[in-house]
Amino acid sequence: MKKSILTTILSLYALVIICSISCNKKDQTIGINFQNTTKELLLNYLNQQKIIELKSSLFIDTLISKSEWSKIQETSISKDVKLIYVPLNYNRSRIGMTFLYNNNTQSIYYSLITEMPNSQSNNSQNKNPVFNKPTDEIIHNDIIAPIDIIAGFYKYKMNGYTGSIKAFSLSNNFLWEYGYQNGNRKYERLITNSNIVYQSNKTSPKKSNSIETNLIKSSGCTLYYLVTYYYDGSIDREFIGSECDYGSDCQTTIGISEGSDIIKADCTGGGGVGGSSSEEIDKIINDITDPCLKALISNLQNANKLTNAIGGILQNVFGENNNITLTFKQDDNIGGYGKSKPLGNGNYQVTLNAKELSGFSQERQTLTIMHEVLHSYFFYQKDYQYYTIIPNQHTEMLRYIEKMATSLENLYPNLIGQRDITLALVFDNLKSSVNSTNSLIDAFNNKEILSENFEFALEKYGFSSSKPFQNLAIKAKYVDSEFGTNPCVLKIDNN
Repeated sequence: MKKSILTTILSLYALVIICSISCNKKDQTIGINFQNTTKELLLNYLNQQKIIELKSSLFIDTLISKSEWSKIQETSISKDVKLIYVPLNYNRSRIGMTFLYNNNTQSIYYSLITEMPNSQSNNSQNKNPVFNKPTDEIIHNDIIAPIDIIAGFYKYKMNGYTGSIKAFSLSNNFLWEYGYQNGNRKYERLITNSNIVYQSNKTSPKKSNSIETNLIKSSGCTLYYLVTYYYDGSIDREFIGSECDYGSDCQTTIGISEGSDIIKADCTGGGGVGGSSSEEIDKIINDITDPCLKALISNLQNANKLTNAIGGILQNVFGENNNITLTFKQDDNIGGYGKSKPLGNGNYQVTLNAKELSGFSQERQTLTIMHEVLHSYFFYQKDYQYYTIIPNQHTEMLRYIEKMATSLENLYPNLIGQRDITLALVFDNLKSSVNSTNSLIDAFNNKEILSENFEFALEKYGFSSSKPFQNLAIKAKYVDSEFGTNPCVLKIDNN
């Protein structure tokens, strides 16, 4: 009897073990199937990119061989968008490939390489891409998975992150870098370019109607700069190379291998920037008819671009690039204060309603102009892939609050020392873009700011129910406000 009972117990125990092993194998099989399916999706995408960008084929092959396919991760950005992350096996910073996947179309629509530091530098916090922090924060940041940091970037929730995020294209071209301290953005780094036309110092004889003449060859040259916009509104520009239209094909890149923090200019297309003659073509067209509003645009366009970040964007991106044109139009019948749209082929248009804006102060009208300039800037970044695709431009503007505030103070010294009022004006400019339903999908589709993100930004800058931004904004919002300036007191340039 005892033997029978013992036999039964052992049989049941063995059955439990078998079931346990079977279940574990089933779980493992599901995990392996998920990885294999996602890996196949990503490999198909990468192989397509090799066909689209033939020059990047070898580099993409290197990425594929360096990918840790067994560590694929994914997380949700919104109802429609999923983020997939694949670590790359490099013996340095945390580097990986990031893909944005549309759940509706069931396809990848954007990809980039991301890099984040493993630990922080002991260098000064002043204008340094990596900031000092206590040891426990270093440990905390290293524990946070890269996919969570990247997802936080897209959701505008950096969750106390201190460090930087760099992005590169699959062609190994530097795209952008953001620096954070305790979740607050401290700087943004981009590569910008400007086009000039110069005269070569070389002459070449040419026969025309049997008459030999010496002609000066005129060639275009693109100058590349690494531009860093800091949280305090200041800007650093570093020349990193040039590319001439008659030279060999070249790219300005940051290498993914050791020493990638050093920008290497591989520009061998002869000549450099020679000669003494240059021609500047203004690609900002001001077709506004209202003299007051027209003068405000000119005021921003002529701001010191080294101290005025938004004015710098207007001049550096649109004013110095012969392939890009930004036109300001006036339409007093459009709904709202202003609209921006890309027209294609490097043309962008900002339309402003002078009638609706006329009751506002110079300061508040200028913020509307800045707002629409940023829209055009985001369209430009998407068109030329100098930047991550921005699914919600108004939410992205929350990253530019300090930049807009400092730029405004640069133009209007009467606001200096009134920082709360300046910030309140910026929030007032964005208030109409806040999603009232607080629905993530509605905000994503309608390009509006989620209420919770707007409230979070308000709290970050010290506003609350006991200190509402509207009460402060009104002090400079209108022409008769305490700190507001009448739009028509500007000196109008009739030329």
